Amino acid sequence: MQKSKWRTRALLAIFLGLFVWWGCQYWSSYVLFSGGCSDEPPEWFDSLVTLARDQGYPGFQLSVIDENGSRVDCAAGQSLQGLRFQRMQPEFPIFYASLTKVFTSIVSHQLISEGHVKSEDYLVDYLREDLQIEDARVRRIKIGHLLRHTAGFDRSIKPDPMMQPEPWCPNKIEGLGNQELDYEPGTYYSYSNLGYCLLGGVIEAIEGKPIQDVFQDRLFAPLELTSIQVGSKELIFEGSVGYGFSGRENLHDLISVPFGSMPAVGSWAGTAGDFMTLLSAAFFSEDILDDKSRKELLSIDDHCDNSRWRVCHGDAFYAYRQSSSGPTFYWRDGSLPGVTSFAGLGDNGVRLVFLANSRPNDWIRANDQLGLFFYRRLFNN
Repeated sequence: MQKSKWRTRALLAIFLGLFVWWGCQYWSSYVLFSGGCSDEPPEWFDSLVTLARDQGYPGFQLSVIDENGSRVDCAAGQSLQGLRFQRMQPEFPIFYASLTKVFTSIVSHQLISEGHVKSEDYLVDYLREDLQIEDARVRRIKIGHLLRHTAGFDRSIKPDPMMQPEPWCPNKIEGLGNQELDYEPGTYYSYSNLGYCLLGGVIEAIEGKPIQDVFQDRLFAPLELTSIQVGSKELIFEGSVGYGFSGRENLHDLISVPFGSMPAVGSWAGTAGDFMTLLSAAFFSEDILDDKSRKELLSIDDHCDNSRWRVCHGDAFYAYRQSSSGPTFYWRDGSLPGVTSFAGLGDNGVRLVFLANSRPNDWIRANDQLGLFFYRRLFNN
């Protein structure tokens, strides 16, 4: 009886120890690893650490360039890798999630600039000639509709096919023939992973090779962005970063993401620093895009009220302007189980990339809070 009592106490002590260890590792990560930067951090960095802790991100990477062109790269918290404390490092690759769509947008406009495609071209003209289409409205989807998420797909009405275990796009394009649109193309904005998958198919048809190779040849190799790699289940386990999960999500949810079907949509990984280098090359130099393409990528419809957050989406970013006389912030975010990503740039030259290895349950609200935090800090509003 005495031996049984001691065994019970020992098991309880082990359980309590593991619980305390996990709590310390997850919630106290910013106490243990407050963060390090390549140069003097932004004056609001401590406030970002507080917000990140409140949002439940175990760790994050941050890359910022101010209006004077000064750059700083930071990492804070921990990577949650294995049964040990490990500081988040700026060279650890993290999934970009939907920041991947920026690659697709940029390459689309390179092809437009080179005369290979036009925004007014119809999607079906780049697909198989024998494709049978049930909904005639599908034939009216234009390349510009795909870029601006106005092709007529609404994932709030029908499940997002790109989040299914085996999406029909991009490898079974005959699946498009069975799709019934929710709206007439060009009439309504609704964020669409499927639209960008189809856009990736157009890029592959023009270039005659997988979109992974297109991105590598047109973007990553010229800029020597060595951290950027296409996502896979293997990368979850073999990468340097571990991912944290909250609420209903767990590691299985991240493993179940169909990475092989999403190279145009959300499956790439890399560092915040390398994404910043690409963002700067594309929008603040002539290295990747010409001036006309940059302006087109940042433009939004004239009638859209960009004083409302997460409303006005152009060919690559949302646009937000708090007042008619204030600066404009072009931004986009991303989210996967265990992943939060955000990138933005201002018309005064500021730019920012943020990657974290977790996401809250209510991730849209959390991302909005994060984005507005950056807007106010970058523009002193």
